[in-house]
Amino acid sequence: AISGPFINDGGLGTGEAMNYSLAVADTITQARAGTFPVHVGQSEFAFNGRVHPLRTAVYFTHVPVLLDALTFRQLSFWGLQNLSIALSLWLGVFLMYACLRCSVEQAPWLAFALAALFGLSPGLLAPAYGIDLYMTVTAAPFVVLSIFGATQSFSARTFARYAWMAVGLAGTWLAHPPVAAWTSLACTGIVGTSWLSQRPRIGAAINLLVAAVLGALLSGWAFTAALSLREGIVAASPAAAGLISEQVAATTKLVGWAGLLPVRSGGAELGDYQLGYAGWVMLFVAALVSLRRGTILVKSMLAVAVFLFVLTLPIPFLHERLWYAMPPIFGLLTNSWPMQRAYLLLATIAMFTFAFGWPHVAPIFASGHPRRRQAWAVVACLCVWTTLQGWSFVSRGYHTRNVATGVAAAHSSSNVDLTGVAYAFMPIPRQFYHGPRDPERELRLLAADAVLPVTLNEPPPAGPEGRLTAALRSAGDSAGMRHFETSIVIEPGHRYRLKFTFLTEPLTGVLILKGSHGLYRQYLLPGRSGGLGFGMQLGNRQDITLWTDSPETETVSLALALGQDTPLLHDVIATIELSSYDPAALPLSLVSLVPSLIVEADVAEYGWLETPRLFLAGYQATVDGVAVVPRRSGDGLTLVPVSPGRRRIELKYEPPTLLRQSAAITLGSWLLVLGFGVTSAIRPLRRKPTPSAERFRR
Repeated sequence: AISGPFINDGGLGTGEAMNYSLAVADTITQARAGTFPVHVGQSEFAFNGRVHPLRTAVYFTHVPVLLDALTFRQLSFWGLQNLSIALSLWLGVFLMYACLRCSVEQAPWLAFALAALFGLSPGLLAPAYGIDLYMTVTAAPFVVLSIFGATQSFSARTFARYAWMAVGLAGTWLAHPPVAAWTSLACTGIVGTSWLSQRPRIGAAINLLVAAVLGALLSGWAFTAALSLREGIVAASPAAAGLISEQVAATTKLVGWAGLLPVRSGGAELGDYQLGYAGWVMLFVAALVSLRRGTILVKSMLAVAVFLFVLTLPIPFLHERLWYAMPPIFGLLTNSWPMQRAYLLLATIAMFTFAFGWPHVAPIFASGHPRRRQAWAVVACLCVWTTLQGWSFVSRGYHTRNVATGVAAAHSSSNVDLTGVAYAFMPIPRQFYHGPRDPERELRLLAADAVLPVTLNEPPPAGPEGRLTAALRSAGDSAGMRHFETSIVIEPGHRYRLKFTFLTEPLTGVLILKGSHGLYRQYLLPGRSGGLGFGMQLGNRQDITLWTDSPETETVSLALALGQDTPLLHDVIATIELSSYDPAALPLSLVSLVPSLIVEADVAEYGWLETPRLFLAGYQATVDGVAVVPRRSGDGLTLVPVSPGRRRIELKYEPPTLLRQSAAITLGSWLLVLGFGVTSAIRPLRRKPTPSAERFRR
């Protein structure tokens, strides 16, 4: 039930889900073309060479590739992303049950109840149905496995016990490093307490060391992928790290104590990222028990829970001081929102803490105890309340199915909007603007100084017979907005240049293009000040490229929505000019995007080809088959040197040797671990049954 909204092959979630689906679509497209693993974006879904989450959450982007192969490419990009999230939810709940069954063997029904509460907890459902923190959801099974492995260190310090924690932490780092950082810290506290409470032995130290090596082999790809970026989170200065810690503290103050209130909007607000009342009660009961009869394990887990609470709640005199005392990397990974990172871990700890404290709580529910009825009444209320709160998240998931852009058209090339998140951890170039772009029109030839453009990739002017003009006229006011509308008709198989002449000063609004056969675009105006992208500001481009992927003629309505209080002098806010052009007539011809960027161009003088791809170490370029050295432009894009003549330029990304080797080692190590796990599970089934077992079977 908790994964019900994800059991569909169409759109689900908000704009953030759409952004993540583009990264998934790019990874699958490249894998189908023979590029695996994928390190940078290259296809039409990520032609800017994005690295987030392709390189910052490799598990999230590569699991859909496996699912695509297992389903014989029968699911859409949306369906593969949805299936990946649904499997993570199922696996998280199943592992919670399995791990609790191993931890508390005497009470199987308790493991079932706690696993159900975990599946309904806001800590798990808010990331799935709130603002689409899908990477956090994929980390859920590994967080459970990590905490289980850490708790096993109290019962035995064998390699097998530590290996569970190593596998869990490695998977968490591959899935979502922010959650992994806090999970690693929690496991360190629990295991460290077990070592302090018992005399350490050399054999246990060796077992822990070997498990750490296993974890390094299983997670090395995650670390080398992040360290190879050389920008953003890795290269941030201590001053920047301190600023982020200050922002984290400020965000926590802003949210306040909303995390202690009931869920209001199914995860749409930061206050909905919380532990939930069931988790609070379980931790409170475990704390009461630990004061008198609690074990060291329960006390250590309670200490970790208190530490996380102090980080996520604005407790006077403690919260800010603790954040400023934390190592800078934790502030950088948390990125201003501690409640989105910590509550999945807290929910996991709450379930294990209560399970280990259950032997001291169980007598209250036994027959004859004077408080038995009250205890069962509390349990019933918590179960009903948790179910209702969980349903508020799931129902939000059903309501966000089939996003505005439609399902079939969501990944249509004419609708793909990279969004600003595609530039996370990297500089945003001046050419960027909010709305779908044509990668071919993003190519430019620069002079030898790599500053002034020599050739913009624009089509030749159309004659009077090839132009259609119209005006964006006032269409009245509604919903507090002032609307200006017109319509145009475009034919399949044609490329169009849609040029605007704005008749007003730059205004804040949204330009929406909606076609009769699936085309849907949004452009934010006035655009970036001083930028080179489309907009109303001085220096902005005044045109966009338009086409349809539909085989039928498409009527496109243009609507510009402005604030109702926007001062205007007349009813016409802009005139438009629509002209068809032949892509072959462009000065720079885009031959392919995947598996490498190939451009053919007539170059008049020595200079540089500026591509739309963000520069990273590892790009290799050739001009007419001769290797050249690419470099970074002032906007952070990749430049390729060119000489006069008809040239064929190819730009291909070759990951650094360390990154390539670590990816191979990580994938190989996971295959070995999974293979060992499967054979270990099958081996008992092949054993010859004993006589007593044979009689039982009969």
